[in-house]
Amino acid sequence: MTIAPTWVAKVKHGELTVTQLKHVVKGADATSKTTTVTFKVHEDQKETIGEALKKGKQEFKTDVDTVALHNIAQMYLGNAIAMEVKCPHCGGAFTASGGK
Repeated sequence: MTIAPTWVAKVKHGELTVTQLKHVVKGADATSKTTTVTFKVHEDQKETIGEALKKGKQEFKTDVDTVALHNIAQMYLGNAIAMEVKCPHCGGAFTASGGK
């Protein structure tokens, strides 16, 4: 599989991280593995997390909690960009946005 020159240019210009590029490329085969993350939270934390996921789903135009959480984490880490990509798990499109 060849990576389109435009994707490589986006990585070189800081518009896309290598990890995000791998995610986009992997989306074509939809074989990425899933795992479960479980942790206990206090009631007030649960409410805050729920509100963050709700806002994330609106901003990233997705109905999928995990897509919203992933993009919230990317934004927090400073790796999110504005682009639409396909989710390798469900095939739906979502928009990632944020600072570099």
